[in-house]
Amino acid sequence: LVIIINEILFLSVIVVAFVVLSPVITLTLLAVFTLLGIALYLGLVKKISRYGQVHSRLNLLVYKFAFNVANSIKDIKIMGLENNYISKFTKIWKEYSGNDSKAKTAKGIPKDFSETLVFSGIIAVCLYLLATKQNLVDMIPALGVVAVSAMRILPSFNRIISSYNEYKYYKNSLVVVEGLHSKLAKNRQEIQHVNMSFDKSVKIHNLRFSYGDKTV
Repeated sequence: LVIIINEILFLSVIVVAFVVLSPVITLTLLAVFTLLGIALYLGLVKKISRYGQVHSRLNLLVYKFAFNVANSIKDIKIMGLENNYISKFTKIWKEYSGNDSKAKTAKGIPKDFSETLVFSGIIAVCLYLLATKQNLVDMIPALGVVAVSAMRILPSFNRIISSYNEYKYYKNSLVVVEGLHSKLAKNRQEIQHVNMSFDKSVKIHNLRFSYGDKTV
């Protein structure tokens, strides 16, 4: 959140400065980036949010599965269920990896698309000036300022989009953690340590258990 606020403040200063220098071009670029932001939100952010929900579900499933295996490792070995558990975990992990790959690909699209759009715009302006036979010598300083500004503005724009995408991706996981924290806080109990003494020993004779035809 702090990163997003800092980058928005920086971009606001740059935009105000460009509005003073060239209102028409600045407002046009603002309109383009606004449409780009809307397109990214409708096309990617909602999808990234869905990937985040799947990530949260599978992440919990992986930890629960690993916890159950760790607690039942002796029983699994005795009953010969190793391959069954490996097959189940492989299925879960394949779904987890596939979802994670899709999410990372979706997160990288805004950066590539915005850079392509901006530099294509600069090239289009240069081609337009050449086609209309305008004096490029007079336009070089302005084009240089625009190019340098774009090199500085693009990282800020991409950091804003990236931070927001990360927030949407992990939002569901944060909700789960917050819910667990609330439950633990609600059910918190004060633990008192009491020293207990045993005057007699406990002895167990002829204790055994079995799994099917296997006796331990």
